Amino acid sequence: MVSSIRVGRNVSYRILDIDWCTSDKVVLASDDGCVRVLEMAMKSASYRMDEQDLTDPVWCPYLLLPRAALTLKAFLLLQPWSGTFTMDISQVDYSEKDEIKGLVQEQLNSLSNDIKSVLQDPELSLLQRCLLVSRLFGDESDLQFWTVAAHYLQSFSQARQLSVPTPDGQPQAEGSQSAPQSHLDICHDLLCESSFFQVTQGT
Repeated sequence: MVSSIRVGRNVSYRILDIDWCTSDKVVLASDDGCVRVLEMAMKSASYRMDEQDLTDPVWCPYLLLPRAALTLKAFLLLQPWSGTFTMDISQVDYSEKDEIKGLVQEQLNSLSNDIKSVLQDPELSLLQRCLLVSRLFGDESDLQFWTVAAHYLQSFSQARQLSVPTPDGQPQAEGSQSAPQSHLDICHDLLCESSFFQVTQGT
């Protein structure tokens, strides 16, 4: 399709690939890093996100430059220079260009107040923070990793608590033991416990 398409002289980009989007629309990939969806006449197209004048800020880290997206992720995950988390990157002595800081701050401002309050909660553990940020970024591999990590860290913590003897040297009473741990979801079949996987396969 690319070899047979005719492009006018007023088009400032080169078309790299073209394919059907729906039965009445085509999608173009161009050398300016943009994907355009056009009508059949191929005269009107969708705009690049950075060319749109949006009324409300949009949370979408993947629209950022790669360096800005990584900076945003690092900023949300770790702020070791302070005992409290902040949502204002300008208040932090962060060694990054002002342009990158501006892009990061726009994304931080687009977060809802509920999410901001959770991220700034001093009781939020690093593990919970990693899970939340992976959800915010829509990063499925990160989410699966931290879900499995959370499960086994909790399992090891419970096992350690049960192995600690009471002050008089007697084993813990049956009623004082923690509730049985929950199992990993079956979608993590390669990582869940063998006994639990065998039970699910037998049902």
